[in-house]
Amino acid sequence: MGKNKSRKKTVSFFEVRGKDGEAIEEPIDWKHILSRLANRGHMERLREIGGTSYWYNVQTHDGEDVFVFLRHRDEGVSSYNLIADKVIENDPVDVDRPYVEYSVVKFISGTNKFGFVLGSNASARTASLQSYLNKADIFSEEITIGPDWGADAKERILAAEEAVSFEVVLEPDHLSAIQSSSGVFATSDIIKSAPSSLSLRLEFKSKGRIVKADAEKRREIAEIAKAYVNLPAMRAAVYLPKPLKNGKFDREKIDFYENQLTTKISVVFRGDDPESSKIRMYIEAIDAATEQLHDQLFRPDVLSVGWDSIVSEVVEGHGRQICR
Repeated sequence: MGKNKSRKKTVSFFEVRGKDGEAIEEPIDWKHILSRLANRGHMERLREIGGTSYWYNVQTHDGEDVFVFLRHRDEGVSSYNLIADKVIENDPVDVDRPYVEYSVVKFISGTNKFGFVLGSNASARTASLQSYLNKADIFSEEITIGPDWGADAKERILAAEEAVSFEVVLEPDHLSAIQSSSGVFATSDIIKSAPSSLSLRLEFKSKGRIVKADAEKRREIAEIAKAYVNLPAMRAAVYLPKPLKNGKFDREKIDFYENQLTTKISVVFRGDDPESSKIRMYIEAIDAATEQLHDQLFRPDVLSVGWDSIVSEVVEGHGRQICR
């Protein structure tokens, strides 16, 4: 019998939003959606994003459905049995079992937020999840997925009239998601023409001292940062002008992802069952993180706006509204 192994997994929280990043006022019926998705065959689940195949697997744990997002790999450890609709660990693959990496997504009841755990560093990120959901014939309008923010960082960025600089790093799956988005920042020719196999680092900066003559430039940078608040990225940060007592200015950094609701949870893998319990352990980690960050996750969002008729079901080629 093997020894038990303990490791810390990062649980991050994200929110499903409207196509331009606006909050959806009413919670989507994720239980109903996951139930529908679970009834689809493997060919209905297959979507190509940036030349890579993606599927999903819906699992039920303690009476709650969980979305396991699968990304194809040429080589790996886990595999997906397409016929049995089962994720298999540490087992040789055959023609019906492509190698996959998985991410675990658990929606929080009564919200449009979800806890997210990467199975490995090669697992799909939320940018690919956003692209997948927009291709999966679920929603009548495009959605975006952005980090759930802690404290007042998001509100401070949206309220800022000026910014000294804004920098963002985009990985290939972020580029794929943003290229299909309708947000202001996503319409940039730089984003549209960027090769999907490369990372991209962008910096918008007002050089030199913070002086009144450059106020218009700083306002433009602030608008770019605001447009990017709810779009996916590897890293992003904005620097706001901070007035000092002597009449001069300093720069205050707000890192988008340092302010995301995230925490590390210890998970223990039993030595006699080290692999088959991984997904279950990650689900339990999300549950523990949700309880730990409960007050912040369920805080009122003063920026929410209504968005009716978001979800549709495709029946014989026609959209049918199923919830409001």
